[in-house]
Amino acid sequence: FPSGHVANAATATTVLVILLWPLLSRQSRPYAVALAAVVVLLTALDRVYLGVHFPSDTVAGVLVGCGIAVASFLGYWGWRRNRPSTPATPPGTTPTAIPTPPPQPSEA
Repeated sequence: FPSGHVANAATATTVLVILLWPLLSRQSRPYAVALAAVVVLLTALDRVYLGVHFPSDTVAGVLVGCGIAVASFLGYWGWRRNRPSTPATPPGTTPTAIPTPPPQPSEA
C-alpha cells in the first residue's frame, strides 16, 4: 500500500511550490524545488527506516501525492482558462445579469 505520510508530504510540498512559483524569483525557484524534494525524501526514508513501509510503498506515495497535486492544478487551470470572461464591475455598483424591465403603467 502507498505510504500516506509520504503521499501527504508530496502533496503538500508540491502544492506549496505551485502556489509560490509566481512569487519566487528565477534564482530561488530551484531552491524551493530542492527543499520540497528533501522534505519528501526525508519522510520516505523515515518510513522505511522505521520499518513500517517498503521502499516501493514510499515511491508509490510520492507518485500518488504529486499526481494528486498536479492533476488538481491542471484541472483548475483548464477550468479557469475555459471560463467566459466577465467585465469588471465598477466599485460601488452591483452587477446585474438580467436587466430589469421598465415599470408598466397601472390600469386604475
